Amino acid sequence: MVAAGDGAAPAPLARVLSQRGRSGDDVRVTVRLALVPPGLTAGAREGLVGADEPLDEHGRAAALAVAERRVLPTGVPSWVAPSTQCRETAGLLGLQPVDDEGLRDWDLGRWVGRSMTDVAQQEGADVAAWRADPSSAVHGGESLLQRSTARARGWPGCPP
Repeated sequence: MVAAGDGAAPAPLARVLSQRGRSGDDVRVTVRLALVPPGLTAGAREGLVGADEPLDEHGRAAALAVAERRVLPTGVPSWVAPSTQCRETAGLLGLQPVDDEGLRDWDLGRWVGRSMTDVAQQEGADVAAWRADPSSAVHGGESLLQRSTARARGWPGCPP
C-alpha cells in the first residue's frame, strides 16, 4: 500500500510516479513510499495460493499493532491490491484503500485456493514445467514472465 498526501483519490501509482512538468521536463519530487504487506489470513497460514479472504485474528491484531505505532499517515487515500485482505489491512491502519489493478496478486489460475504441496502432489509434471520456464502458465493463469512485464508497463524506467 502507498499513502498519498493530499487527501484526493490517487491516480494509479504508475501514472503519479511518471508525471512531467508543464515544460515537459521531469519533475523532481521527494516521494515517501511505504510498501506494507497485508495482514495474514487463515488460508495464507495454511499455505494456500492466492486465496482472497478476510484477515484472521492474528492478521487483524498485527495491523492494529502497526496502527498504534502511528508510523503511517492516517485518513489519506492509499493504493492497494484489489483484494479483501489488502483493503482490510489498509482500513485497520487508518488509510483509505483505493484499488490499483497494477498491484493485484499473481494469477495462478486453477492453483488458487490450494496449497503448493497439494498442487505438487497432484500436478507434479505441471509444477516442474512451471518452475523451469518463466513463460509457462500451465495453471491457466499468468506466467511469471507475463506477471513481471504486465505489471511493469507504465512504471517509470520500464519499457512500454
